[in-house]
Amino acid sequence: GQLAKIQHWTLPLLLLCWVGAARGRWLAAVLALPVAAALAFTAPTMALWAPFAGAPLLLHVLWQRRTDGLRPILGAGAAVGLALGLTAAVLLVARAWYEPDLPQVDQAFVPAVRLLGGRVDELAPTATLSGLLWRPPDPGRVDWRTVSHVASLGVPMLVVALPLGLWRARDRWPALATVLAGALLALGPRVMLADGPAMVGGYELSLPAAALDALGYPTARSGMYYRAAIVSSLGLAMLLAGGASRVRWGTVVAWVTAGAQVAFAVWATGFLWPRPVLPVPGAALAAAAAADPE
Repeated sequence: GQLAKIQHWTLPLLLLCWVGAARGRWLAAVLALPVAAALAFTAPTMALWAPFAGAPLLLHVLWQRRTDGLRPILGAGAAVGLALGLTAAVLLVARAWYEPDLPQVDQAFVPAVRLLGGRVDELAPTATLSGLLWRPPDPGRVDWRTVSHVASLGVPMLVVALPLGLWRARDRWPALATVLAGALLALGPRVMLADGPAMVGGYELSLPAAALDALGYPTARSGMYYRAAIVSSLGLAMLLAGGASRVRWGTVVAWVTAGAQVAFAVWATGFLWPRPVLPVPGAALAAAAAADPE
């Protein structure tokens, strides 16, 4: 396992700091610093997607404050600037930490961390539309040495949270924008078919992630486009919370949906189990370490 897998809660917590700043709460703006550090140094892939997860919600909150008067708006803008500035500073430090040999002049212009050595020139792992809406097909026995993942939004959330949120949630549009942004980014830089990239007139059909790659944003280097599905899951969670809070028995609906989502996740990842349990070659590792001059 990896520590990053249990640190995804730091992403919504960072967004909460940004939203609090947009509402003029300076403490929330200052707390963006430790929260961003927890995110960048324990779940760096999520640090890549944080701007796209937070932009719809942050813009929505700022738009809601447009009639508050000049002074509150300026105060909120200053607090947001502080929160985003602290976040950016943390990401730059994290970038330098993950890639210490990068020249200082380059570090100043890199927006997030580098995750893996080298650049992924070929198509990195992406989600599929059928996988997001249902689950990826069973690929057969998975090599235990590879990284196995299932990028699915979950049928219970799609069937319950999406319509309920669009029907009843007060702030449905930023949540829906978050769902769509995460799904589009998770699909990767180009439209893929079973036999390769989709072509029209000799040109590949590009998706939004291609623009990020062209601008130098380190999505291609991470090789993990599919993890942007977590951004969509966050948007679905906001739709469920907003919709369930405004209907009778909403708490029951939310908990039943969450339980069904967990059950679906267990089923959707069933082809990855059981994982083989192999003995750790302790003696061989110790001998190799003793023979290493460094």
